[in-house]
Amino acid sequence: MIEDFKTAAIHAIKVAGFDFVELHAAHMYTMAQFLEVVSNHRTDEYGGSIENRTKLTLDIVDTLIDAVGANKIGIRISPYSTFQGGSGADCKIMHPIAQYAYLYSELERRGKEGKRLAYVHSVESRMAVGGDAIDGPEHSSEWVRQIWKGILIRTGGYLHSPGYKLLIDDVNLDDRTLIGVSRYYTSNPDLAHRLKNGLEMTKYDRTTFYTQSNYGYNTWGKFGEEAQGEDSVQAKEQLVALA
Repeated sequence: MIEDFKTAAIHAIKVAGFDFVELHAAHMYTMAQFLEVVSNHRTDEYGGSIENRTKLTLDIVDTLIDAVGANKIGIRISPYSTFQGGSGADCKIMHPIAQYAYLYSELERRGKEGKRLAYVHSVESRMAVGGDAIDGPEHSSEWVRQIWKGILIRTGGYLHSPGYKLLIDDVNLDDRTLIGVSRYYTSNPDLAHRLKNGLEMTKYDRTTFYTQSNYGYNTWGKFGEEAQGEDSVQAKEQLVALA
């Protein structure tokens, strides 16, 4: 599997010309299943202790650093996620800081040794991955920023708060924090322009996510414009039929 990640990264960076590859170590996909004590019941070198459960992710990171360079690699981590069975903030299982601080610290150690990743992409605790709701009470993820000193992308529910206070507060903490958004980008192709100028956001349509249609991804108009494309209504009807 590690070799598969290496091959994919080489193809992406050196053949297809991608700027970065992002390792998905979040939301209980493969790497997260190794990281989480709730899912990793192995008794070999990849299970048991926090160090062992983190081994696969760091092995992949190190292999990709050698293959394409640390500055071409990002990684996505979700310490508080309960998506697909993650333990989230359930301290009866294991506190998120105990479970993930070692991973962040090892990434930071590599950075100090001259192998700093392009960025770490960390999901905030308030976001419910599978729905629109805010995921329970927010837990501070300031510890992530204190451990990892490189470029940090923070994501999760930043456009839900009135006046975008959370976004403004966090992006202004330092000169290395970026804010990641996705859902509102589907319905606001000019999202940066709207944020900069205080323009109203168009609410996204969740029924168009993860479907076999382009409707909902490239059919929204910029501020003051109608939906793009003459076939928008027809595409929506086709989408409903697929559902």
